[in-house]
Amino acid sequence: MNLILLYIAASQDPVIMMSKNQQEERQKRAKNNYLINLKANL
Repeated sequence: MNLILLYIAASQDPVIMMSKNQQEERQKRAKNNYLINLKANL
């Protein structure tokens, strides 16, 4: 049973890290777009 849970946890880790990286990239792009729009409105 422990081996199965260990395998599941190990296989989910890369997926979680990839989704976290994608979320950080989206946040960076959103912040950059916000700053560009802010400068355009000045």
